[in-house]
Amino acid sequence: ACHSPKESVAEEAYDSPKEGVVDSVARREKEVREASLRGFPEAIVESKEYRVQFKTTAGSFNATLDRALSPNGVDRFVELVKDGHFTDMLFYRVLPGFLIQFGVAADPAQHAKWDWYPGPNGEK
Repeated sequence: ACHSPKESVAEEAYDSPKEGVVDSVARREKEVREASLRGFPEAIVESKEYRVQFKTTAGSFNATLDRALSPNGVDRFVELVKDGHFTDMLFYRVLPGFLIQFGVAADPAQHAKWDWYPGPNGEK
């Protein structure tokens, strides 16, 4: 079979095509992680998983946040918790065992502060 120089290099660098794909995926995951953290200079990286306890008028419940699944989302959520954004917030839809919808801060100033807060890449 005839190969281009690029294909020959790829074959020499890896014992199998699968090894090349695994290396490529690992390299891409690293690039995505690094890009995700650039927008948050003080990104929370000391933990890969957080447990948050919600205390409500109807009782308490816990949630687990996994940075491996959504690093920007978890970092922003923890940032909002530390800033008091969720204090006295209403839950406006609850489907037990499935879904809870909330997000409008009880304090109008707190809501205004985060309403158009830029994302990790500066987007609004």
